[in-house]
Amino acid sequence: MVRQPPKVGAIRFHHEPESSNTSHADVTATTFQGTTSVTTCRGPYQLEGARWHLLTKVFSNPESFKCDFHSEILLLERLYENPKYRSFSWQILRKASKFLGAKTYIGETGLTTPPVFSNARRGTKTMWVMLDDSPVTINWNGLDPTEQAEITPTLETSNNWIIFTHPLGAEDAATPTPPIAKGTQRILHTKGKAGRERGWWRTGTDKLASYGLETEVWNSQNSTIPDSNIIALGALLQTKSEKDLPDMRSEGVEPIYWAGTESGLMEIYNFPGVIYATDGSKGST
Repeated sequence: MVRQPPKVGAIRFHHEPESSNTSHADVTATTFQGTTSVTTCRGPYQLEGARWHLLTKVFSNPESFKCDFHSEILLLERLYENPKYRSFSWQILRKASKFLGAKTYIGETGLTTPPVFSNARRGTKTMWVMLDDSPVTINWNGLDPTEQAEITPTLETSNNWIIFTHPLGAEDAATPTPPIAKGTQRILHTKGKAGRERGWWRTGTDKLASYGLETEVWNSQNSTIPDSNIIALGALLQTKSEKDLPDMRSEGVEPIYWAGTESGLMEIYNFPGVIYATDGSKGST
């Protein structure tokens, strides 16, 4: 990246990689080779640079950002104490959202919610953008009992939602326990490497958990998701892939997220010409 380029036709090459000061709203942060190191009152944390860039643009406001960011870290650490919690792969959540045209995601935190969604919240708290009446995708175990209770009345009176959850009853039970009391149906119960590794948000790794996770999928009894879509989702939930594939698109707040990657910060994605890439590492050839 050329820092303070001269007003003449010249290019400056840096022989060593450099970090960038990406501090925001009284939170000290430095981004180096795609990873942002953030200093908080609980100590240093590392997260993917693209995620940090997204949070500085759409999460909270400058006046309360520092406090809200700290709260998100505490919340996420508490979520990981629950053995039933999992952070589902972007592939799965993207495919499920397509079934209903869902633009809102409920569950998890601002540090883990996929940017494929335009709106994100927990219970009644908005994490980014303004809420609308579009269908919703829900990570049930990413909510505590109070937050689950907050959204239950809405779910009971609508049919534009889909829920992912840890099994709520025995697989062979004649009447499995539904996540909400009225108007629900279980459309899938399967097992696969459908969740990301625990703690992935600290480094931005896209590896999936090495062990299989049982998952149930529920939706409204009045919803009409074609059987072919349910079969496709079941196949994806049973994936044996070792990593997630968060392919680059322009849905939700993804453009903001991708703009925070190394390539995005250099505005490569908007470059109108031809781009060539090569291995820039040192060593003999």
